[in-house]
Amino acid sequence: MLIDRNGPEGYQFVIDNIQLSSGEKLSFSYTVKYQGQTSAIKINVQDQDLLKKSKQKDTYPDISINSTDACQKNRWIFFNEKIGNKRSYEQIYDDIQKEIDDYNS
Repeated sequence: MLIDRNGPEGYQFVIDNIQLSSGEKLSFSYTVKYQGQTSAIKINVQDQDLLKKSKQKDTYPDISINSTDACQKNRWIFFNEKIGNKRSYEQIYDDIQKEIDDYNS
């Protein structure tokens, strides 16, 4: 396996020549430290609603993750739900750009 950082192609990170046998898998993780002046994402913890997915405010705080880049018009919402005596989060992708495009067409 070859790991190349800042290669001549301009990629920040490349992994190449991976050879796996049938049934084998590769798992790879790394830590990213953002060094910009402002955060790349915004995280809100508050009760949300998303009517198109039949999700309404229910007094349980939900988590939404938005990009601070104005060109990225989408968000992830993790709806806090109670199932029995346990809590879980349902992850929903909200493509706001698609809604804008549908509305304008």
